[in-house]
Amino acid sequence: MKKVLKWIILIVIFMLIIPFLVCLFLIPRELYIRENLLTFIGLIISYYSLCSSIGIAILIYYIQKRDGEYEEKKKIEKAKATLLLEIENSFENLFSTPVEEINYQETKEIVDIFDKYTVELKNTLSSKEFILLAKIVNSICKCDKEEIAKFLRVWIQPIYLSDYQNCLVRVNDFNDLLNKKVYQLINNLGNKDENYEELDCIYDVKNQKVCEKVNKKVKIYDKGLCVVDAILGDYDIFDRYVVIEGFAKNDEYKGYYKDRKYNSKGILYDGNGDVLKQGEWVDGELKNGVMYNCIIHIIQGQLIYKENSPDDPYDSTEDFDYDIFSQYGQLDLVSSMIYELEMDIAQNGIESYYVFDFEVNNNKIQKITNIRTLADFLEKKNKELLAEINDVINDKNVMDDIKISDDY
Repeated sequence: MKKVLKWIILIVIFMLIIPFLVCLFLIPRELYIRENLLTFIGLIISYYSLCSSIGIAILIYYIQKRDGEYEEKKKIEKAKATLLLEIENSFENLFSTPVEEINYQETKEIVDIFDKYTVELKNTLSSKEFILLAKIVNSICKCDKEEIAKFLRVWIQPIYLSDYQNCLVRVNDFNDLLNKKVYQLINNLGNKDENYEELDCIYDVKNQKVCEKVNKKVKIYDKGLCVVDAILGDYDIFDRYVVIEGFAKNDEYKGYYKDRKYNSKGILYDGNGDVLKQGEWVDGELKNGVMYNCIIHIIQGQLIYKENSPDDPYDSTEDFDYDIFSQYGQLDLVSSMIYELEMDIAQNGIESYYVFDFEVNNNKIQKITNIRTLADFLEKKNKELLAEINDVINDKNVMDDIKISDDY
């Protein structure tokens, strides 16, 4: 615009000088006589009027053009800022929320914003940047985790696709998670000119490590403690990345993995955080350790209670035998198991059900410890389930009485 204004000023100056040049060199001397002087002055005034009109027209055009460009620039800046904010909010939502809990209506709003400002975005972005932006918007709208992962650094991708994705919400700057192309696009939308850095460690707002890359492994931290030091990869049946090898701690298991299976020392938890199994694992199976709270049904013989023996309160008859129904902590995982347990107890009587801890050696049960009746166990652990079982037993007794009456 400065160049245009400069040329306009030069043209105006040139047009003002022309009459004097005409007077000096081109106008015949006869016009200088008195009777033709008024005609000459009239010509000069007309010329300057024409020049003024042209100058004003040019100035108005310039001002309108400048105002139009300013308004267009404002629209572009608004489009970039609005879409950038929506992308950042969407990333934060997707990083911190499991797929099944995502509000799909909110993610679809980004498409409406993108459609609204398509023209402005095309005018400010290169064709490659616009195509990339369209892919980002489309992936966010569909909540396509695999596609969204492609916008992240290569070593961040398995973290995002695993059960440890929630750690990413603690990141100080989400831009640190992005790959180079997406990072540059986000910088463009934010009118920033920052260089992309190859980061091997990501920090939170308190400058504590969130995650880092160490050779082929990734480390994930929680409040300064390492909860993962492993190779992540490969999908499981829930379409999430799993631990291939190394150490990991989560709600389900704390310990070591090898070839995607529990291996070496580890502890397996139930849904309430209580220990199911702990000890030494080989190929995903407990080789040496303890299995806790196993519900058993006595199918032969009996257990005899011994008074004054708190450490070993039961003896068994020689013909004692039992079936293992399940571990208590696994009942919540499959609701049908609770129903099956209630039906079995109604059929056999709750007095034939106990809760054992088993010591395992070389994949075999070697010793029974911590024997309790199922009724005593549920009285302390789950009174609601005990009440349900008693209701089922009472209902069955009522039905049996009715059947006997019908037979008579």
